[in-house]
Amino acid sequence: MRFAALAAIALWAAPAAAGPWDGGSAGKLIERGPCAFDLAIEASVADGRFVARTPYETYQMNVSGVIEADGAMEAAGTWKQPGWAHDMRFKGAFDEDTFRGKYYIATCYGTVTLYRRVSTGSDQSATDPAELERTWQAAKVRVPLRDETLTGRISDLVVPDGVRLPLVVYLHGCAGFWRGTDRTLDWLAEQGYAVIAPDGFARRYKPVSCDPIGRRGGLHRGVLAFRQAEADFALKRARTMAWVDADNVFLVGLSEGAITAATYSGGQPVNARVIEGWTCHAGWPEYGGLKAPAAEPVLSLVSGDDPWFQLAVLKGDCGPYLKNDASRSVVFREAPLGHRHDLLWHDDARALVRDFLARNRR
Repeated sequence: MRFAALAAIALWAAPAAAGPWDGGSAGKLIERGPCAFDLAIEASVADGRFVARTPYETYQMNVSGVIEADGAMEAAGTWKQPGWAHDMRFKGAFDEDTFRGKYYIATCYGTVTLYRRVSTGSDQSATDPAELERTWQAAKVRVPLRDETLTGRISDLVVPDGVRLPLVVYLHGCAGFWRGTDRTLDWLAEQGYAVIAPDGFARRYKPVSCDPIGRRGGLHRGVLAFRQAEADFALKRARTMAWVDADNVFLVGLSEGAITAATYSGGQPVNARVIEGWTCHAGWPEYGGLKAPAAEPVLSLVSGDDPWFQLAVLKGDCGPYLKNDASRSVVFREAPLGHRHDLLWHDDARALVRDFLARNRR
């Protein structure tokens, strides 16, 4: 059974009188079985009861459950899509800020992570230190060692003494982490790079910035300031880690993360940056162009017919904005990459990135 690609964005609305886990949230279902997901979830927690659904006609999820006094929860309901329906379950536990657990739909299963949310806020929270700390503590990490690769969140990773590795700070797209994120992080680790990927969805206030099903971005113009602040915070904090080679730090982003990588000008130096799935052309001026220093190498990768960039104002590539001979813009026009948004699953794109990163190590 194959579903539409799903990275679940859950928005929880809290009543005036809130219990210990009542409040807003946003979350992810990460595929671990023979299915893939990329759908939004609308959810609420009130008086110890959890209710969630999808706001779509085609893909319908309805689950509910009771949160126990210790935070444990099992939620049950149904998943329906054209020609197929099945029972669905969530099983996990809430703590003060998150729900972590598993989901199951027939032979599909995976991890569920829901972050507590507030329903109202301000774009001024983009640089709030507490919000940025949440994105850092929830960051996904890969640290390749001689016999294994350490994986996990930055908050619970223990790296042995004496390790010092080049680093990629990786910026996810508008729908957050998905199955392709782990695939890319694992591949970068295989090339010998440590990777830190801050989680923008760990913020308490995080408006929805895109519709993955309709392939529409631009739903929250202010998100770029959020993402730039997250990149700056991660670059600063990464350089304090004993296992990071501070002379070899790279910035890589996909989609909304690529826009962030292209426009980041926060002052933290990087050896080079990679832009995957962005054209550098936009109607909003702060989204367009490249803000990299004149001497900094940039590699841009984009499909010639990216399904996300069908509007005339978004078409093109980053080539006109490149500032030096060490930079390159690559447009894929033939199958299988000529009509894709994500590219780093394919050997051709990977070879370009691998060689580019290697050329720019010190």
